[in-house]
Amino acid sequence: MIRLSTMQLSKNRPSRVRLSTRWILGLLLAFFVVSITVIPAFAASQRSTGVAMFKSNFGVEETVQRLEAEIKSRNLTLVAKVDHAAAAKTVGLDLPPTQVFIFGNPRGGTPLMQCNQITGIDLPLKALIWQEQKGSVWVGYNTPSYLRIRHGLKPCKPSLSQNLKQIEQTLQAIAIAVTRP
Repeated sequence: MIRLSTMQLSKNRPSRVRLSTRWILGLLLAFFVVSITVIPAFAASQRSTGVAMFKSNFGVEETVQRLEAEIKSRNLTLVAKVDHAAAAKTVGLDLPPTQVFIFGNPRGGTPLMQCNQITGIDLPLKALIWQEQKGSVWVGYNTPSYLRIRHGLKPCKPSLSQNLKQIEQTLQAIAIAVTRP
């Protein structure tokens, strides 16, 4: 017959409690690691899309007309207009209204390419007007801060930061003028 003293039983209980405590602490540690790595990374991915979006108070056609007029009024060159919905229709596919406007000014874009020529893949600037399935119309553009990060634009010239800030202000002013009454 095996006898366990009360001393032996009490030694066994704390080890069970320690196992439970260790398991809970491990679980809390895992949750903590996830919360400081995965959750912020997900949130950052939402912010780092680099696309500024403005909901328009107008329909597609009026938003398009307003954007074209705003580009012209700021002495920017409208290089091209791509109608994705029209192109989709030519191959028998449906797409809600989706148009890209390619525009700019060499005074704004050239300094970016002088710092890193590969930036030219994103220049001239682009604005997208699209209509969601629910009917809302949006205007979006790649933010200059996204371009700075994407292309590793370090201030190769003292004026680069000011140049990026001016482009951002111009794009934002255009988007607001186009989407607001």
